[in-house]
Amino acid sequence: MPAATVVFASPGRVEGASETTQVGAAADGILKAVFVKEGQYVRRGTLLGEIGCDDLQASLQTATAEADGARQARTRILRGARDEEKKIASEKTAAARATFEEAKSRLEMQRALYQKEQISRSSFEQAVRDLGVSDANLKAAVRTEELLAAPPLQEDQARADAEVLAAEGRARTVQERIEKCSILAPIDGTVLRVYARRGESFSTVTPRPLFSPRGYFFSAH
Repeated sequence: MPAATVVFASPGRVEGASETTQVGAAADGILKAVFVKEGQYVRRGTLLGEIGCDDLQASLQTATAEADGARQARTRILRGARDEEKKIASEKTAAARATFEEAKSRLEMQRALYQKEQISRSSFEQAVRDLGVSDANLKAAVRTEELLAAPPLQEDQARADAEVLAAEGRARTVQERIEKCSILAPIDGTVLRVYARRGESFSTVTPRPLFSPRGYFFSAH
């Protein structure tokens, strides 16, 4: 019998194609962090990497403030407003307006400094986000005060219910977008290769796996 010819030899083990999984991201942005390394065993749901979605945090604050204001307004309509409650609402509106005016002034100052290249773009954008949050808080406070001043009518209750549902839906949508910024392990397994690096960009328009020549690969256990 003729001797067998060795075509390829290498230490290691054979991995079946069905035992590997490619993992990308569900959000556009810059890869902010990588939390695993090659050869590391992970459980399903382990945080592998994270897309930078810091701008969504401000949106979530705004949406949450709107939802809280809508819920408070509905509660007061259902039980009716007392003079003490009206006074508190008026004070909250005044405080929210003062915060808004302060944020507005700060933004104007930051804009002037940014145009002179004396501050970074991130500092200017933070001032923009702060103004957006304070504006949402002011609008929620004004809406609450207006509803407290009005007599409790059936149409008011229906409108308040609709505003609560809409505001909660917006907050839920933003929260879901934030959750998509986290890249989680889909199965228990070992990370075979990690090629993604912090600072790399990712787009869902032209998606690609992030942590190997073609993505994250796991050998199933």
